[in-house]
Order: sequence, then C-alpha cells, then structure tokens
Amino acid sequence: MQLLALSACLVIAVQIIYSLVYGSAICPNEGCELVERLTALPPLYFNILGLLFFQFVYWSLRFYKNKSSGSLDITGLLLLAGFAVEGVLLAYQLFVAHVVCSYCILIFLFVVILNLVYGRKQIISGVTVVIAIIFSFSLLTFLPARVSSQLYSLESGSYGVKSCATPAKEIFLIFSSDCSHCIKVINALDNCNSCDFYLNPVEKLDTFRVNGFELKASYTPEVNRLMLAMLGINEVPALVVKSTAGFSFIKGEDKILNYVRRACFDPQPVLYFDRSPLPGEEEMTVLTEDGGECSLDIDCKEQ
Repeated sequence: MQLLALSACLVIAVQIIYSLVYGSAICPNEGCELVERLTALPPLYFNILGLLFFQFVYWSLRFYKNKSSGSLDITGLLLLAGFAVEGVLLAYQLFVAHVVCSYCILIFLFVVILNLVYGRKQIISGVTVVIAIIFSFSLLTFLPARVSSQLYSLESGSYGVKSCATPAKEIFLIFSSDCSHCIKVINALDNCNSCDFYLNPVEKLDTFRVNGFELKASYTPEVNRLMLAMLGINEVPALVVKSTAGFSFIKGEDKILNYVRRACFDPQPVLYFDRSPLPGEEEMTVLTEDGGECSLDIDCKEQ
C-alpha cells in the first residue's frame, strides 16, 4: 500500500511539473480541459492537494500500520475521506460537466485500489459513500443563475467563423448537421453587415462544408453541449448573442431568423432585448420558440 501511495504521488508530481513547464495538463482526452474550466480552484492547487493527500496516506501507513484495536484508525479515515472527495468529483463530471476527465479517473482508481487493499470493511464503506453521493447528484438540477464568458469560451467550440463588414456583436449558432432547421438558419446568414457569426456544432463534423465561413483547424463540440446542458436546453438550433452585459439565448428557427434579420442585416440594427443588467449581475435571457427545433435525442428527420 505504501508503494501504491507513492506511485500516486509520483503521477501527480509529474502532472504538476508538466503544468508548470508547459502550462497545460497531461490528458489523453478533451475532458480534462473542459472540467478545469468549471472549477473555482485552479487545477494546479487541486494537484497539490492530491499530492498532500497521498503523502498523508503514505506516512499514516508507516506510522500506524501496527495500530491497536481500540485506537483511532487514521489511515482508514483518510482513505474514506479521499473516497468521498473523489465521489463528489466523479458525480460533478457526470451530472454537471457531462464529460469525463481521464486523469481524474486515474486518481480515482488509485483511491479505490488503496481502499480495496486496506480491507473488506473499508471498501464497502467507501463504495457506499460514493453511491450515496452519485445518487444525490442525480436527483439535482444544475442550472446556473448566470453564465460568464470567462467560464465558457464559445470560440473554442466554433467550427467556423464568418466576419461581416462592420460587426457590432458576436453571435454563436449552436447546431447539429442532421437538423434541417439548423441548415435553414445557416443558409440565411449570407450578406450580413453587422454581426460576426460563429458555427458551434454539438458533434464532430467530417464532411460538413459551408460557404463564406473560415473553418478552424480544431474545435471542442463538448463546450457547446455543455452550454446547452447548463441551460436545460435539449433542442437546436440555439443562438447565443454575446454582449457587454452578458449573454442572451434564442431557441428555434423562426425566432433566430427573426432576430438575425433585424440585428444583422438592417443598416441600423434594432435592439432585440432589453439588456440592462440587474445591479451587480450579468444578464442571461433565454427566449424560446415552440416550433422550428430539433431535439438532440431524436433525429430531426423523425420529428
């Protein structure tokens, strides 16, 4: 067990050094970067806390390995606490971020194996705690009161961008290539004069091509799905209008086309929303439309 704890320390130490040198984490998938954006604490501090935790486990194993039956089980408490923390982080990835960080899963496995090796009662207690945490998370709805542009970089989820002559605002269209309503909106974006349009797909695109858009070399569609999930939206197309006051959201083909025609084609675009934020708050407006949508769960052609 001591060797296992030291191995975990080594993995985290390598991650810390790599992050300090290169400014990014070692992670084979895009989930790590996305999860990191959703945490209030920088990932470097998370790693430092993890390193300290496994160090405490290592030294407790050395000094308390011959504990008496009536003494406090320091190592067992540490391992159970670690199991609980990892359970919260796992539930957060499953129900809030909707993406899994592979590096986080590796650390979680270290905690699971340590609890397993420590004894049957220990692993039963740990698994019970994690199941209770995940079950509790599954009963909650995570919908933020506001969405900050600093938390979500929609540009990183953009497949292509179309710059207009005199852009007055940035508009992000979250869409699916299989949705006919989305295609109609994209086809209506020609000859704009006052908006920069960004295409943000909810899936990876292979052969999808659009005229007039400059395609990006890389993009992260998980960012776009996460934005919809945090708003409780399960349909596309959805338009995100970025302004100094915050974000406004429009859902449905008809509402989107109506807004784009008024805000991006007129010589003097009209103000579609009252964007006066509440004192000390950024505004988040969600405007929905009953028709002209495709569900992300059902192919639009079936609707």
